Amino acid sequence: MIELPDEIVVSILSRLTLREAVRTSVLSRQWRYVWTCIPVHSFDANDISRHCYRVPLGDNEYNSSQWGSVHKYNHTKWVSGVLAQHRGPNVDEFRVCYDLDKVSSSHIDRWIEFALSNRML
Repeated sequence: MIELPDEIVVSILSRLTLREAVRTSVLSRQWRYVWTCIPVHSFDANDISRHCYRVPLGDNEYNSSQWGSVHKYNHTKWVSGVLAQHRGPNVDEFRVCYDLDKVSSSHIDRWIEFALSNRML
């Protein structure tokens, strides 16, 4: 198999959704962590929730207000985790779309610091 330069792989991955880009890490050793260098980060809770979180079933089923709290917490942790793994030289686009609350404020502060340190603002 021909190895592509990392810059080309990053360019390819930046055209995918983050979820799709992460999934390519199983293709080869070269691609394993390249997704951490993509310059576009777009987090939309409505798109992500369908793929990233399992709705508890049976006796542990949450009512809608409990699920909303669990969803926000999981989404916030997921965004922070992805940003902590970012290894690229900069970020060209950074977008987070979901209902925020005071509980998320410390995470939001870190996201703003991330954007500033990656020359976004």
